[in-house]
Amino acid sequence: MKKTRVPKKEQLLLEETAMQRILRVLFWYPELEFSLSELAKEASVSKSTASRLIDNLKEVLLVNVVDKGVVLRITANRESPEFFKRKIAYNLSVIYSTNLIEYLEQTLDHPKAIILIGSFRYGQDISTSDIDIVAEVAGDFGMVEYNIKELESYKPYFGGREIRVQLFNREKVDSAIFNSIANGIVLSGFLEVKPWKKGKLKTSL
Repeated sequence: MKKTRVPKKEQLLLEETAMQRILRVLFWYPELEFSLSELAKEASVSKSTASRLIDNLKEVLLVNVVDKGVVLRITANRESPEFFKRKIAYNLSVIYSTNLIEYLEQTLDHPKAIILIGSFRYGQDISTSDIDIVAEVAGDFGMVEYNIKELESYKPYFGGREIRVQLFNREKVDSAIFNSIANGIVLSGFLEVKPWKKGKLKTSL
């Protein structure tokens, strides 16, 4: 697996300890299986340190470890609520450690709200997932994709994940889509959640 090059800023913020480096690999590649040697190499820690930390992570249900005799096979424990809770917190910490939100605010001319939705919001993303962000703006449309070429430069911060931005108008977007948006995480601004005119949509943040 080709190792992701991480900018120095993220190294300072997110890679201060060996445990954080191990978790970073597991959070960015939760669908992959590692031997102890592979995980240690990917996280840039010694094999003995990785072994000790994996024992700790197994105790708190963040990893699964299968002993195949010659090697251990290590995977993220994607059946554990604790794993997803920690991954959501990690995903948000990476977003806030960059200037992504500020960049989107300026590029989109300060939208009413910027919201994180989809698998990245729920900590269910894998290495090939996109990061889905929506922004509330005025316009004669329900929802449209907004391509920002400069977002390519943010991929190394997120383990190579693409960032997809869509714009929506609350008055025109489909109610089911708005319901999904309302269950996202507001990164900037304020998302007003109120019943639709027909009074059938009830959502809360």
